[in-house]
Parts: sequence; C-alpha cells; structure tokens
Amino acid sequence: MNKDLITILLVDGISIFIVLFTALTSSYILKEKNKTNVLLRSMIGIIFAGSLVDVLSYAFDLNYGLLNTASIFNDVMIYITCSLLRVFLIVGLICFNFYFNYRFNGKIDKEHLIAAIVIVVISIVSLIINIFTPFVFDVADSKFSRGGFGYYLFYILSFIILLDALIYYIYARIKGGLLKFFPVWFFLIPMELAAIVQYFLPDISTIWIGAALTVDFLFMALQNDTIFRDKLTKLYNRVFLDSLKKAMEKSKKNKNFTAMMLDLNGFKLINDNFGHHVGDQALIITGDLLREAVGTYGAVIRFAGDEFIVILNTQNDELLKILVDNIYTVFDNFNNSGKEKYQLSIALGYSKIDLKNSSIDEIMKDIDAKMYLDKQEMHKLHPEWDRK
Repeated sequence: MNKDLITILLVDGISIFIVLFTALTSSYILKEKNKTNVLLRSMIGIIFAGSLVDVLSYAFDLNYGLLNTASIFNDVMIYITCSLLRVFLIVGLICFNFYFNYRFNGKIDKEHLIAAIVIVVISIVSLIINIFTPFVFDVADSKFSRGGFGYYLFYILSFIILLDALIYYIYARIKGGLLKFFPVWFFLIPMELAAIVQYFLPDISTIWIGAALTVDFLFMALQNDTIFRDKLTKLYNRVFLDSLKKAMEKSKKNKNFTAMMLDLNGFKLINDNFGHHVGDQALIITGDLLREAVGTYGAVIRFAGDEFIVILNTQNDELLKILVDNIYTVFDNFNNSGKEKYQLSIALGYSKIDLKNSSIDEIMKDIDAKMYLDKQEMHKLHPEWDRK
C-alpha cells in the first residue's frame, strides 16, 4: 500500500467521522419531520456513502498499489465506483442548492426542479455513453485515467449548481435588506477549495471532506439559528423580532421597510371542532403559506398564538399590492384545494415604517389596529368566528 492510498484512507476516514459526529450531535434537529431535514439527511447519507465508495475506487486501482494484478472485475468495480462518485456529487450539490432555495423562498420553484432534472439526466447519460466511448474517464488494465471534455463536464455542472446557490443568496440579501439569512458564501468555501485541490492534485481525495465540512458548518449555523426560530412553525420568533428591531433602529441605511400583522380568523373554531393537534397543523400551514407568498422580500415571524408579523423590505405601493394579493391568493388556493377539513382566513393590516418619526412600538400598535379593523369587517360577515 503506497502513501497516496494511506492519505486517501485518512482523508475519507476524517470525512466519515465528521458527518457521523455531526449527525449524532445534531440528532435533535434531524429527528423533526420537515422538508429541510429530508434534504439535510440526504446530504449526510450521500457524503457518508461517497466517502466509502471513494476508498473503494482507489482500492481497485492498480495505480495505488493495493492490488497486484489487473482483471476485468477490477475494471468493472472502478467503472461502477467512479460513476457513482460523480452521481453522488451532483445529487448532493442539488440537495444543498434545494435546501437554501427552500429556506429562503419557502419552496423549491419549478425552474430549479427542471434544471436539477436536466443536470441529473445529463450526468447519467454522460456516464452511460462513457461505457462505450470513454470521454469522462477511462479504465485500462485496472488503472483509472482522465477522459476528455466529459471529465471537466462534471466540474462545470458542479460549479453551476454552487454558483446558482451563491447568486440566489445575493439576490435574497438584496431583496431582504437587513433580514438575516445564512451566510452561504461561508458554506461554499470548503466545497470550492476541495474541488480546486482535487482538480490539481487528483491523487489526493478532498471532495468528500470538503462536503463534510460544509455540512458541519451548516449544522453549526442551524444550532445558532434555533434561538431565533419558533419551535412549532419554524418561522422566526419574537427573539428574532427584537433583534431585528434593534438592528433597524441602529442602522442609518435601509429604512424602507413595511410592517404587516396578520391574524387567523376563526382559529378558535378549528381548535374546538378538530382539536389542538389540528390547530397546530393549521398554524404550520399558515406559516408555510405566508413564506410562499412573501418569498425573499421579507421575514415571516410568529408573534403570538395565531398572530403573525411580516417585515417587508419595500415601501413600493405597487409591490406591496402584489405581495398582499399573493397572500390572499395562496390562502384561497389552499381553501379551494380541499386538502384539509377546515378553511383558513386571515385578517391583515400593514404600515410603512418611518423610524425617523415613529418608534417600533408605535408602528406595532398601528398595524395591530389596522389588522383589528380588517378582522371586525370579516367577523361581520362570519359571526360564528367570534371567540366569545
């Protein structure tokens, strides 16, 4: 066994240790059933499997001295493991991309779904073609060698996926202003460095340890983020709202915000008729609908009970109208879908934030009053919603 294979075993072993340690120490996060955790668990599984397969790919390669003779079996194993590694890499990066799309936008849009399908199809078709025409990589006498354009194709596809995540993050920050999002650039650094090292030093396997560090940094951020998250809905909570208030009051820039307060009409009836478990489900769905409607234009906060606050990074009347219409539309679509045995209705009030002439508390009272007026009008049409 030569020193290169020992280095590979050590590096991949470290990446396995990192993901297992991360999974164990963050099990309280992963045990919750939601879409983001499905993606997180997928990333951990892919990195673990990728690290193991990476070791096998080198073990069957005569370039690294573990085996003494070439054979068809070795050739087949190298083909299988090297092909799997490229599929794992692309799928893992797509999970990473989807995670941040869902976190920023509350959903994965059709454009990203279609792009992901296209990239996966290109990857698989390329690897199938490579069996007959080795343009990605070649295996001769149980030794791996780079192919032609196809070898770089997977680097290009990986770069596109990572670049899209970075662009989407920058776009969200521009639209979100002071609103806090994960520092995506911080998570991209390990992967980018690992890819560069892997390209120039192919005898040292670094891709999977870079991925493991990325996921580890992600979970570190998630642990800090739990302070600012409502336990039930996973929306921002009042702790976040308080920190945002202080940041807005201290900042001399980005004063163009709009505050919105929303309340569920007839929420007591949902609890009374179907139980508090269903009521909790209704709150979770409400949060998801609000995030979908607002997108990256602001932050959705669970204020108290069935009350929500949205801080929007705009005072543009035309855009505000679009966002308000979006909110009503997503609730109408939910009610028309008939997915649940109850209907969701909201009362809404909003006000542009002028920190020079009004305090945050005054603004909160203003939007609360406007929301209450809207609620009164709705209750006139539906007296059965009265909480008394």
